[in-house]
Amino acid sequence: MTLETDWNDTPPPIPAGTPWPETLSREAYEYLQTFGVNAIIPPLRSSDYGTCLSDPFAYYMARRLGVVPAVKWSKALNRGTWMHLRFQHYHRSLADARNRMERALGERLSELSESCKDVGMVGSALGKILEREERDMRSSLAWYEAARSLPCLDGQSFEDVLLSPRWHRMGTEYRLVTSIKTDDRSRPIRCICQPDLLLYNKEDNTVWIVDLKTTAISPKMRLASVPIEFQCEHYMFSVNELLKTGQIQTAFKIPKDATLGGMMHLAIRKPTIEFGMKDRDYTVDMTPLKSGPRKGLPRNTKVYEGEPRFDNYLDRCNQWYHANGDYADKEAEWGEDPPVNISVTKGSLVLDPAINKRYRDRVRLVQHYALCNPYPENFPMSDRVAHMGRFSTYSPFMLSPVGDWPSLIQSEGFTLRRRDDPIPEEVEFDVITEPGSEFEE
Repeated sequence: MTLETDWNDTPPPIPAGTPWPETLSREAYEYLQTFGVNAIIPPLRSSDYGTCLSDPFAYYMARRLGVVPAVKWSKALNRGTWMHLRFQHYHRSLADARNRMERALGERLSELSESCKDVGMVGSALGKILEREERDMRSSLAWYEAARSLPCLDGQSFEDVLLSPRWHRMGTEYRLVTSIKTDDRSRPIRCICQPDLLLYNKEDNTVWIVDLKTTAISPKMRLASVPIEFQCEHYMFSVNELLKTGQIQTAFKIPKDATLGGMMHLAIRKPTIEFGMKDRDYTVDMTPLKSGPRKGLPRNTKVYEGEPRFDNYLDRCNQWYHANGDYADKEAEWGEDPPVNISVTKGSLVLDPAINKRYRDRVRLVQHYALCNPYPENFPMSDRVAHMGRFSTYSPFMLSPVGDWPSLIQSEGFTLRRRDDPIPEEVEFDVITEPGSEFEE
């Protein structure tokens, strides 16, 4: 949901009689409300725990108030998003999947164009953003295409594993709604999870969650922490609750006695090679050397020409993942730590009393910030406004009095946009088809 404003170059004037807030308590929030900045109780998502743990103020701004960057970009996050979109089509033919990705790129470029124009970004600045987006998409597509055939589990690629006849593909990106109570006295909190993929194992009558992770580090190292991560717990407890209530069985037409099998995590390492001048067409110069210790032997050097092409980048990515050609030196490294790997967390995790308590304690932390009065003073902010040489997203608000926040939303390129609407109290459990998700009968 986007909260509409009629701001142009400046925010609306402060309504008559509205005092400048001198504290960070109720008066500060009431001041923000005069500009249409209203708080909600958002449903819990897996990413909320990490945010509440490390930066409650960011949770307040993004999830409670809906103040988010109008155009936000991170190479790692953006390319991960494109990889996830390609993963949704793992079961389709290569041509069909590529066509769908091209359509998605066109839609994304149109969306970006509108968002940029809304904040006055046009001309060459807009062109650079659109070019960057296309590069991210095509780079991610090359990574996926190169990784999809790499053996990673008992000699099988991850697509071989997922296309096994034992699986019935239930669908992707479903919004699963649950209602969690942290103890007998607590108020329930609505929760959402959106698994990348749900599978039904026809052989043992179990439901499995599949999650894709792209990583810049060792896949073994990345997957090692999965069993203790909040996302793994949240997804497995949520799906288990929906199986206990029968919602998943009804929605997907699977046997009523189906149980939770577990969660598979697929980790794909992002190549260290970027699309660039090495991806031009080339010929190999085989003329003999005229001097030196290799005199008379062929030069065997590449002579590049023209502009870089993504087909050539795909070839290089294939060599990188499969440790051959120009990247044959990676064979030993990939033998010890393959760039594509899969881990399995059994469904019995949800039966462990200690893990159950840990999960509910973590939910309780998020619930505290979701339900407390939406006053700035209730959301501690870090004393660091920069990290790795860059200002943090909400540093303009951290460094300014609340009275300046409405003007900062406009001048610093933010907008009011909710990721989720509040879920009605009467909705305890649900399986919702989101735009882009696919219901498989």
